[in-house]
Amino acid sequence: MMSEHLSFESTQAYKLPIQDISFYFAGENEAQINNLIGHYIRKKRKELGLTGSQIASRVGVSQQQFSRYEVGISNITLPRLFLIISKLDMDIETFLNDLVMIVKRLHTQD
Repeated sequence: MMSEHLSFESTQAYKLPIQDISFYFAGENEAQINNLIGHYIRKKRKELGLTGSQIASRVGVSQQQFSRYEVGISNITLPRLFLIISKLDMDIETFLNDLVMIVKRLHTQD
């Protein structure tokens, strides 16, 4: 998926065409996206009956750091996100499809 850089201002935004919408991602959206992804991860972890400590150990981070991911305080790098997804017994395609739905939900909140 390609993005189009729109501006170099402090309110820089990137146009992300996602299925039937064009979502403009900007710095102010980052916290919302982190929060939504974190809640998604927490939901999937709980569905598996895992504690935060258990999945943190599998991922190789402290329980405190994993908690920061789940509440959206800390950014998750793409490699770390893919590792978390794999430790939650999910495939990347399922996650990406779910991510599209997360972004659409964020778009409809604006």
